[in-house]
Amino acid sequence: GVIDVGDNDDATNVLHNSIKDGSLLGDEIDVETFKKAGDGNVEITLIGVFGPTSTNPIVKVGWYTAGDASSITELFNVDNTPTSNGQSLVPPVNGVLSFNPGDAQFGFYSEWPFFNNRQLFSQDALNTTTPDPSASGQHVRVYELPGEENAYVIATEEHTVGFDYQDVVFIARNIEPGFEPT
Repeated sequence: GVIDVGDNDDATNVLHNSIKDGSLLGDEIDVETFKKAGDGNVEITLIGVFGPTSTNPIVKVGWYTAGDASSITELFNVDNTPTSNGQSLVPPVNGVLSFNPGDAQFGFYSEWPFFNNRQLFSQDALNTTTPDPSASGQHVRVYELPGEENAYVIATEEHTVGFDYQDVVFIARNIEPGFEPT
């Protein structure tokens, strides 16, 4: 199947003219947290990393207990050797690509050493650390993976301008939408 990411101009490098108003784009679904869908671990398949290549590691990726940005657990990172890892499909990782959150509702985060270790979360309300307050908010978009149940494409944006949502892209399996904690 094909996923419509909602881009209105293929000639630009930004997704839908960088809309950051909370609008859903294309086949995007309104999900910020998750829970495990069945027995076994949550499994991650890294699709690509497209971020700054002058730091090592380029990015760290993990999960956290929903609503608690201080509960981060790093799963893997992508290092800068070779420097092309930061601009590639399926780069090698250091760490693990599966985890078991138990019954906890959780979200995904990425951390970017190039941007002073900026942490960005799947829950928009936790994205308050960007230098420009107007650039806080949505840094993750979620799409159902066609042809598979309980599998989603997670697309992230690490920058505060020019949103293209391809900086870390991965598939997460054995998850289903959570609900926003109160």
